[in-house]
Amino acid sequence: MPTDRADPTIQVMDDKLITLGGWTDGTTLSDAIETYDPATDTWTKAGKLKQPMWCMASAYVNGKLYLIGGKTTGWADETGGYTDTVTELEIDFDP
Repeated sequence: MPTDRADPTIQVMDDKLITLGGWTDGTTLSDAIETYDPATDTWTKAGKLKQPMWCMASAYVNGKLYLIGGKTTGWADETGGYTDTVTELEIDFDP
């Protein structure tokens, strides 16, 4: 994976996996979007989230990728950073 991280959301898109967001270390959130092709064992950078985040859900429906909810602040911030949005993403992805 080009961007080392924990807690990304992962979704299956056609015959590839896509990882979005997560932690790059104990204090920094990631905005990375990357795809993995298991047939070729190849990772590809596919863009960036508008805002680094983690702890979100994702869904791939009818050819569209959606992010649902998530958190834009660190794990120790128990009172803020939560989102209540559903976002349709456009990414650089070639199935």
